[in-house]
Amino acid sequence: MTDHPKIVVGIDGTPRGEDALAFATVLARMVGCGLLLAYIYGADETLADAHALLDPRRDAMTDVTAEVTAYSDSFPARGLARIAAARHADVIVVGSSHRAGIGLMLPGSTGERLLHETSRAVAIVPRYWRPPHTGPLVRVGCGYDGTQRSEAALATATALTRVGGGELDVVHAFWSASLGSPVGIAVLADLEARADAAVRSLPPGVWAHATAQIDDPVHALVASSRELDVLVLGSPGKGPLNAAVTGSVSSHVIREASCPVLVVTHEAPPVVVGLEHPGEEVDVLAEMPSAEKQVADA
Repeated sequence: MTDHPKIVVGIDGTPRGEDALAFATVLARMVGCGLLLAYIYGADETLADAHALLDPRRDAMTDVTAEVTAYSDSFPARGLARIAAARHADVIVVGSSHRAGIGLMLPGSTGERLLHETSRAVAIVPRYWRPPHTGPLVRVGCGYDGTQRSEAALATATALTRVGGGELDVVHAFWSASLGSPVGIAVLADLEARADAAVRSLPPGVWAHATAQIDDPVHALVASSRELDVLVLGSPGKGPLNAAVTGSVSSHVIREASCPVLVVTHEAPPVVVGLEHPGEEVDVLAEMPSAEKQVADA
């Protein structure tokens, strides 16, 4: 266990910030790490305004170590990405847009941009989400299609299942207009075999099963999210700006899922695996831009 913050939580004074904090607290408690409550403030705000928002939330934390930081940036997603990079965080957690209905989510400007600003894992939490039970996230889902990005998602989902003592549902869905053709049948059989093989290769003690569906992957994953505590998806990896880029499936799923969605990239260490074996402390201020050093020092 480490108190070193490995999860950055975007706090913005709205209910979506509380949604993000609720999920991040459960995740931090599961993997034994600290939280960094982060507020990105604009030109019309001050550092004192940020601390007025952050400090009471930090002080209210009882069983999870929490720190606070504020950073001035006109783009919250960029500010959160920079903080996460400087602190070597594994996960950034944000809430969904206020436009989303209860039980559904939209990434909103911050969540949407964040998925393109950072190569770290990003969790987007639905509006008004709260843990359905006390304790860890025990119903874990993973979208799997045999690609490298889904292997990264499976590694994270497996680690979450292991530390939470829960159940892992590996969701595999395939749909094609030529599904009934010999080629379509062969492709489906191959992907089903890969999903079954992936489950069989998981470490002992991980309770997992594969759900193979002949359905549109987005529809299948969204439907599965209604029964899950968290859904893990893979990102294709870094784009031209050295950031994670969401694929068409993950982009649609995060807009409609009923549970928090954790998007990971194969170009970053598996989430939770890294948290279970934390590295040495680093000189954070030495790696921050000078403007952020001033904020942190304050």
